[in-house]
Amino acid sequence: MGFKGLAARGERLMCQVSCWLCGLVILVHAGLLVRSHWQGDEYLVVARLREGGWQSVLLRYWNWSGRIVSDVLFGVYGAAVNALHRPLAVWCDALLWMVLGACCLGPAWLGNRSVRWRRMAMGFALLALFFLGHGVNEVFYWPAAALAYVPTLAGAVLLFWCVVDGMEQRRFGVGVALVLIGGSSEVGVFLAVAFAGLVILRVVAGGARISLLDVVCVLPGLGVALVDAFVVMRSRGQAMEVLGASSSTFHHAGASLLAAAPAFFVDAVAGEMGAPVWPSAVGHMVSYGLVVLGARWCLAPGPRAMLRRSFLPVLAGALVIAGFASEAAAFYQFGEVCCERHETMRQCFLLLAFAAAGAWWGVVSPPETRFLGGAGLLMAAVVLMGVPRAAEVLPEYRLIPRVLTARALTWRSGLGAGEMVFVNEPDGRLILGAGLPVGFYRLDADTGWAQRGVMEFFEKRDLRVVAAGG
Repeated sequence: MGFKGLAARGERLMCQVSCWLCGLVILVHAGLLVRSHWQGDEYLVVARLREGGWQSVLLRYWNWSGRIVSDVLFGVYGAAVNALHRPLAVWCDALLWMVLGACCLGPAWLGNRSVRWRRMAMGFALLALFFLGHGVNEVFYWPAAALAYVPTLAGAVLLFWCVVDGMEQRRFGVGVALVLIGGSSEVGVFLAVAFAGLVILRVVAGGARISLLDVVCVLPGLGVALVDAFVVMRSRGQAMEVLGASSSTFHHAGASLLAAAPAFFVDAVAGEMGAPVWPSAVGHMVSYGLVVLGARWCLAPGPRAMLRRSFLPVLAGALVIAGFASEAAAFYQFGEVCCERHETMRQCFLLLAFAAAGAWWGVVSPPETRFLGGAGLLMAAVVLMGVPRAAEVLPEYRLIPRVLTARALTWRSGLGAGEMVFVNEPDGRLILGAGLPVGFYRLDADTGWAQRGVMEFFEKRDLRVVAAGG
C-alpha cells in the first residue's frame, strides 16, 4: 500500500475515533433524558387543550406565543398526554433529540461519499458541542422549551449542510429548514429573517451570479417568520413580562441595542450563567478556533465553482446577527438578559457560524494536502469543552432515583382523590428539578399561574407543595 493509501486509512481512522468520542459525549447526556421534566407551562397548556381543544392552541398562538410550528407540536404533544394520562416528557425530548441528530448526521452521511467520514466527524462534533460549554436544562430537558428550540436548532443545522453542499443544489432543503426555523421560536425568526434578507440583499447588490431561484426558496420561511414576528409584537411584545422593570432598556429599542453590544460578547464566551468569564472565555475561543480549522479540513476542498456562489458567509453573518438580536430582544422585553435557553441558542448559533466560516475558508483556500488531524481538531474542541462537564455529570445521575420518586408521588397524588401534594424534584447543577414555592394553595382569583396550571391539569382545588423528600 502506497503513502496515499496509508494516509487515507489514517484519516478515516481518525475520523471514526472522533465520531466514537463525540458519540460517547452525546450518549452520556442522553442517559439523563429520564430527568426531563415539566414546569408550569406544560400543566397549564395541556389543561387548556383538554378543555378547549385545538382552539386553545390557536388562541395561545395568536395571543401569546406566536410560534406556528412549535405551537402545533405542543398541541400534538398535549393531545398525547391527555389521551394516555402520562407526562411523556422523556419520550417528547427523546424524539426531538432524534430529529436534531438526524439533521446533524443525515446530510453528512448522504453527501459526498469520498469524504463521508470527514463530514460525519463534523456532524458528530457539532451535535456533541451543542451539549457542552453552556447550560442544557431548558433547551434539552424541558419539553415546553425543547419543542421550540430543538426544532430551531435542527433547522439551523439542516440549513448549514444545505449551504455547505451548495444552496443552488439544495433549494428545497433550504426552504424546509427556514420554515422550521422561522416557525419555532423568536431566535429562529431572527435567523430566518437575517438569512433571507442577506440572500435578497446579495441579489439586489449584484456581483455574484445568483439565480432568482435562490431567492424564491427563502421566501416561504421568510413569510412564516414575518407572520410570527407580527403576532409576537402585537401580543407578547406588549405584555409586562418584566424581570428588570426599572431598567433603562425595558421597551426601549435604542437602549436595548446599545446594552446588547458588550453583553453579547460576554454572553458568547462566558458559557453557563455565573461562570467565571475569563477562564471560560479562553476555553470557548480556543474551541471556536479548533472548530474553524476542523471545518476547513473536514469540509474542504469544495468545487471551485462554488467560490462565487457559496452562501457560507451569508449564513455565518445571519447566525451572528440572530444571536445579537436575541440579546437585544431580551433587554427590550425583560429589561435584562434572560434566560438560559436564549444563552444556549446563542452559543449554538455561534458554533455553527464558526463552522460555516471554516467551511468557507476551505472553499476559498483549499488545503494543499490531506490533513490527518482535521477530525482530531474537532475532537480536541469536544475534549476541551467536555472536561469541565465531566465533574457535573455523575451527581446528575445520582439524583435520578430521588427525582423519579418525587415525580411518582406527585402524579399519584394528582390522579388520586382529595388534596393534592406536589413533591418538588431535587435540583442538580445541570438539570433543575420541577418545583413550585413550598406552601399551601387554594384555587381562586389570586392563584399564581404556575400553581393554577397544576390544579387545573389535575382538577384540584387544594394544592400542598413540599420540598424534595419532605
